[in-house]
Amino acid sequence: KAEASIHCKAFCHAVGKVLGGIDSWESQIGSPLAVVPSEKFHGCTDGLVSLNLAKYGLGLVSSHSFPHLETIFQTMYEYVSKFSDEEFIQGIEPLPSVLPTLSRLRKLHHGSILCGLVTGNIEGIARKKMRACGIFATGCLSPKAADQ
Repeated sequence: KAEASIHCKAFCHAVGKVLGGIDSWESQIGSPLAVVPSEKFHGCTDGLVSLNLAKYGLGLVSSHSFPHLETIFQTMYEYVSKFSDEEFIQGIEPLPSVLPTLSRLRKLHHGSILCGLVTGNIEGIARKKMRACGIFATGCLSPKAADQ
């Protein structure tokens, strides 16, 4: 399940470490859903999940947490970078039609159509997720910009 994924654990690790001074908070609570209401988690961007985790897990208001988001994001990325793609992707999968649709677009248009993908994930984690679940392998996504 996605709620037990390394990406979820990264939220707990980073918010706990950066805002709470807690090492290995991910081992203590396991998932943001242990403290964050479901409607404040599912469908939210990484930034909003981080702010909600700080609020519901540590009792911190957003005005305190928001200035630390870049550090939280960097800490999350460092955490997930320790894991292989195979470990990272456990519990995460693309929606059922995504890979076949991208592959079909690539074959039908011989590479003349390139797509972009917008996610609510921080960039490094989004790229790792897309690589690990096979989205990059479809050859349908535009290459990243030179300044990324």
